[in-house]
Amino acid sequence: VGAEFNDTSSFTAGAAYLKFGPVHGTVELADADVVLHGIEGDHQVGRAVGGAGDVNGDGVDDFMIGALSSECDLVYGFFGPPSSDLTLSQASWLISGGENCGTSGPANFGSNPTAVGDVDGDGIDDVLLGSPYEENDFGADGTPRAILLLGPLDGSISLESEAHQFQLSSPPEAELFGKALAGGYDLDGNGLSDVVVGAPADEYGDSSWIGAVYVYTDL
Repeated sequence: VGAEFNDTSSFTAGAAYLKFGPVHGTVELADADVVLHGIEGDHQVGRAVGGAGDVNGDGVDDFMIGALSSECDLVYGFFGPPSSDLTLSQASWLISGGENCGTSGPANFGSNPTAVGDVDGDGIDDVLLGSPYEENDFGADGTPRAILLLGPLDGSISLESEAHQFQLSSPPEAELFGKALAGGYDLDGNGLSDVVVGAPADEYGDSSWIGAVYVYTDL
């Protein structure tokens, strides 16, 4: 569970709560098995939380937490199983946008990191990030895109690097391309996971904000 405006450690530093299963009935946040607090003000840890699949191939599922740093997105990743005293500084991998993050580089990718299963068929799960605010009426000067990070994932990962990445660039009319993401489904029956990218402000003909969904198979 994410609480991006949690003030426990600092103003809007945020927090993320993890409860091990099985879970039944009402569960209080105070009963979480793992609590990860933001390190500094406006860190907004917990702006997105979710499973990552198994990105290091050890047979145990991993998880991700979205955050901010100096108005630029971050994604903290942790290999499972996590210990109860886990902290952000112990992240197994950290995704950053690089020097141009939020200007001509990736923007808002910490809001929707998405597990998409094994896209490239190497037996290790992959992760998809959206950067919908690059060059549109709402943000920066790049090109909206989705970024597929091929596992295994470990250590520091900059989105400025081409290593282990596959870029899905938006069509010209696809405003906010990457705002919504999905994956982990084999839609064409070839044994590999496929990915889906939403563009809620997509233009069609003379109409704006029609929206569209783009499905990618055989990447």
